[in-house]
Amino acid sequence: MPDVFKESPGAPGPAPTKGISDNNPRYRSKKWVHDTPGVVQPDQLVSLLTHEELQEALPQSPIVPQTFRVRRGTSLLLGGLARLDILYVHHPVPRSRRLKPSDYVLATVFRSNALPVSVIRTVEASAFYRDNLGGKLLGVPRHGGEMLGTPYPERELLGTPRPGGERLKFWPPLLPSDTFRVTGVTNLLPLPRGARLIASADLVLSSAGWVSLAVTPFSVCEVRLWTPGGRGMYLRSPSFLPHAPLLRGRRAPGCVDYEPHQQPDPAEPPEPSDIFRSSPQNYAKYLGLLDDAE
Repeated sequence: MPDVFKESPGAPGPAPTKGISDNNPRYRSKKWVHDTPGVVQPDQLVSLLTHEELQEALPQSPIVPQTFRVRRGTSLLLGGLARLDILYVHHPVPRSRRLKPSDYVLATVFRSNALPVSVIRTVEASAFYRDNLGGKLLGVPRHGGEMLGTPYPERELLGTPRPGGERLKFWPPLLPSDTFRVTGVTNLLPLPRGARLIASADLVLSSAGWVSLAVTPFSVCEVRLWTPGGRGMYLRSPSFLPHAPLLRGRRAPGCVDYEPHQQPDPAEPPEPSDIFRSSPQNYAKYLGLLDDAE
């Protein structure tokens, strides 16, 4: 196969070209993505972070999603980079034996494993963010050098900077987005118990990750996002990984978080639920609903 990146040999006529030619029949119908390294976008948060903070905010290892069981009046904080408020959960479809709406929402967080997630009541979110910003409990932002300000013994576990640190003087305040509405979807395949609750939309947070929301089918959830300076908040529908909540681990009674997502061991024979988790199509074949040829 010829090297398409090789410079064309000199010949009479037009000047030689370098790289891939758009007129080449092999690439004429393709799509192109142009990378622009170093260009600062207004929705980015990375331009606000120091080198040490980037090591925590950007993934340094494979992302392990984590699912939380939250309800109205609850907020999730992704470090000090983002906040998500569950404002309202509405059930327009009457309750039935087959479809039992739930006031809870499954929020699956995709972010750097070093970025902590805090779940608190919305009425306490602003005070919690203000008191712990710059500390170890939120992680990012933080002061990478010597601690500044007056010592506070109760803040020893929360890290740096302490009140009066120069770092926080340049950190923008959290600004809210418009209200996003997420409607629950259902999968028509006969799935294992509890498998109907799949993610219907993603709340994308620039430079911080995204949160997939799984709502009871046909129910409506209203949420609001907060980021420093109101940067980079989007709703992506349908969800990029709608079946991700099915991989969540166990949840201890009274806790809001599930154990980290587990990947099945390829050496063990797959269970029916594992077949579904790989893809709905494989599970449909397992049930005999689709031919292998499909």
